[in-house]
Amino acid sequence: MKAPLVSTVGGLLASLGKADQADAIWLLCSLMDINRSDIILNPNRALDAEFLKDWRKVWKRRCNGEPLQYIVGLAPFYGREFLVKKGVLIPRPETEFLVELCLKAMPAEGSPRVLDVGTGSGAIALTLKLERPSWQVLGTDISPKAIAIARENNERENAGVAFEKHDLFSPALRAQEWDLVVSNPPYLNFAKDWVAPDVEAWEPKLALEPLAGKEVKGLEERGAWCAERILQGCAEGTSRVKQTILELSPRVAQTLERRWKKHPRVSALRREADLAGRKRFLLVAWKDA
Repeated sequence: MKAPLVSTVGGLLASLGKADQADAIWLLCSLMDINRSDIILNPNRALDAEFLKDWRKVWKRRCNGEPLQYIVGLAPFYGREFLVKKGVLIPRPETEFLVELCLKAMPAEGSPRVLDVGTGSGAIALTLKLERPSWQVLGTDISPKAIAIARENNERENAGVAFEKHDLFSPALRAQEWDLVVSNPPYLNFAKDWVAPDVEAWEPKLALEPLAGKEVKGLEERGAWCAERILQGCAEGTSRVKQTILELSPRVAQTLERRWKKHPRVSALRREADLAGRKRFLLVAWKDA
């Protein structure tokens, strides 16, 4: 049997193991600015020496464990693609359900004020605004790099979302009225939770696990520290927040449900399950101050 011709798309794919071909197709689509069907339907497309040189550099990065999204600079989310770079968390498909919960929580008409705390690439805030153009959406993050990427994504989408630097639900934010506060905050505890090696090696720890210094007195569950601080801000006597929706781990969501279900400011509280049946989304409705 003849060796595959690596000078064609089909030959390059045939030279790889089946486990690597899906990644290779994604990278080829990015490098060649074509879609998946072009690769499948045109396996004899020629690859010149210059392209193969670029390919080897890119494939080496992937073999070293670098996430595909960082290599191509884009991550799919809710039917769109958003810019991502190292130092900014890669949007997850499961976070699309958080968007769905937000869209159901607020009326499609009108102009509710929505705050996305820890916005990262801005995928959540921008998706909400693009799906509901009349909504007033603000995204915040403590990371200047994240804010810069979110603003780039806003320009790409011409969405009209504002992005500002804040530490969680800061006093300046608590002084304002919000119909909905949404967040996918850091909720992992590296000492307890399994974290994929590529995630731990490449993605920003700041966006994954609450850092030292964010401790909450009386709360041992490290993964709950950031979410607890957001809820505390929403429950403040002067706070004017109507609803809060958080994406967490099942353990953290359960911990916070127990802590908050009898709080005098809480009107209703429940956990929602993701598509795998894990109850890890926490939804809180607040009483008027």
